[in-house]
Amino acid sequence: MRSRSLRQFVALATLCLGSRAFAAQGVVLGSAVVDNRSGRMVANQPPNIPTTTIHVNGVVVSSVDGKPVPRVLVTSMDRRFAALTDWQGRFAFDYRMPTASQAGSGFGSFGGIIPNLGLILRKPGYVNENQAARVPAPASGSTTANLQLKITPDAAIVGHVTPDSGELPNGLRVILRRRQAQEGVGQWFQAGSAQVDRNGEFRFANLSPGDYVVMTSAWSQPSGFGAQNRPDTTRGLLPTYYPSGATMAEATRIHVGPGDTQNINLRPTSATFYHVSVGVDGLSAPNFGASLPSDAGFSLGANQSTHTVEGYLPTGSYPVRIESFSPGLQSAANRVAMGARGNRSTFFAHLEVGSAPLIGTKITAAAAADIQVNVTRDFTNTQQQPAIDFQGPPGNNRHPPPIYLDLQPADGTGYNTVATEPDAEGDTVTLHNVPEGTYHVHINAPQGYVASAMSGSTNLLTTPLTVGPGGSAAPIYITLRDDFASLSCRLGTGQPPDDSVATQQPVFVLAIPLDTPEVRSQPVAFYPQPFRLPSSPIAPGRYLLVAMSSTGMQTLEYRDPEVLHQLMSKGVSVNLAPGAKESVDVPLLADGDN
Repeated sequence: MRSRSLRQFVALATLCLGSRAFAAQGVVLGSAVVDNRSGRMVANQPPNIPTTTIHVNGVVVSSVDGKPVPRVLVTSMDRRFAALTDWQGRFAFDYRMPTASQAGSGFGSFGGIIPNLGLILRKPGYVNENQAARVPAPASGSTTANLQLKITPDAAIVGHVTPDSGELPNGLRVILRRRQAQEGVGQWFQAGSAQVDRNGEFRFANLSPGDYVVMTSAWSQPSGFGAQNRPDTTRGLLPTYYPSGATMAEATRIHVGPGDTQNINLRPTSATFYHVSVGVDGLSAPNFGASLPSDAGFSLGANQSTHTVEGYLPTGSYPVRIESFSPGLQSAANRVAMGARGNRSTFFAHLEVGSAPLIGTKITAAAAADIQVNVTRDFTNTQQQPAIDFQGPPGNNRHPPPIYLDLQPADGTGYNTVATEPDAEGDTVTLHNVPEGTYHVHINAPQGYVASAMSGSTNLLTTPLTVGPGGSAAPIYITLRDDFASLSCRLGTGQPPDDSVATQQPVFVLAIPLDTPEVRSQPVAFYPQPFRLPSSPIAPGRYLLVAMSSTGMQTLEYRDPEVLHQLMSKGVSVNLAPGAKESVDVPLLADGDN
């Protein structure tokens, strides 16, 4: 602890004194060294490797007006160095990277960028986030690289909570949710939680610009989980979405721009909450959990000793998710590591709470489906080595790598992905304990691409999978092919490229399938602008290509038919035949241009 504190003090002193050297041999800051001749921080490389020193000159500007921002702390993601911008927003550092002979083919082998130099920007009053900045390689014959970074003034949402009863309870919380796109679908993700203070006030600071909703969570008088003789009723507060909605559909979006502060008021309504204690039968494992949709604002607990679902709820109908699991197998990673199959099950039930306690009733675990998946590998490319070798020991037991399927609920329940764990047995896998519901089926194939996926008469590339009551579902038949098309992309910015300055926003070129809407969109390029990507393999078919920054991609809801219709005139459409090779210029869309 003493040595670490000393290093931190030295780093701070170095920044304050303009990075002047403290010793003849330099001052070690983690894995960085301050050169005693230049005063620059030099990121180390492992010893005995020939290196080239690159002089990086950077400037940090505001994303709003482009003006320099002073006193920004710039650190590397690997914590090799740190620098503080001067009053003109400038900073500098030296980076030792492997020479061309060590790097393979020089700077070009890293795609025109210096590897391992992601940067983090920190300054009070600005958004704190890791930025995927990458430093451009110097021009031929030069050892100097220029870098421009942008930092965004943060926003805030502050407010006041006044219950209709006039009494402010202890422990009342306010939940913040932000609108973001996941796989092209707009969803509300929790972005923060704050406890209301004794004056009824709350504050969410350091927010990125965007759309938010704010709600108070349900509150009821604490009575001790699992305690005997719990009261039949208690007074509480209903969840309330700003300004006065009871559900997410009734919430008003709050938009904040860079530097904005929005003031809001919430007025939750009082209600009677009834004791809920419902038994659960038919579980496939000794432990279980119970949850309600996250956007409902209510919560329930699972009493392991009595196998009951417990809590307090007001009058209403509630979808409850019950998941049973063996001890130590709560996470998917643990289940896979331990080879757990069939000892976990999930089902959904509805609780109807009237104007009285719900005690003594039972719910029984519904039957879930074990869905057999049959895979046919229609591979024709014998010239190339498979990307992933067959599994198993040499001999007759070797078999192709298994595919993996993820099922994402498509019915708007608000629950996370239903984890499925295939048993890898050659070309047959089994999805265990899939509960009733409708799902987007995402198929991950280590080799080849999915040419077809059928469940009965349902084409899973265009239509979600339906698992009926009692776990009824037809087997899934999947055909994989390897006659990929090849696609290379170049950004069409409309302006001459400036190879001497890189921005911190990586750019995605996304291929959106037009004929198979259930297939995940494929990023065919990812690079700092300006840059040309080499060819990428892609499944044949019709695609819409759009290029946007990582920030813009977070809000691109291309699964919305209206959004997709607007994008058709802004992106580039391609129709790729098997084995075809295409090179396409893709215009770079501005953030928010969707």
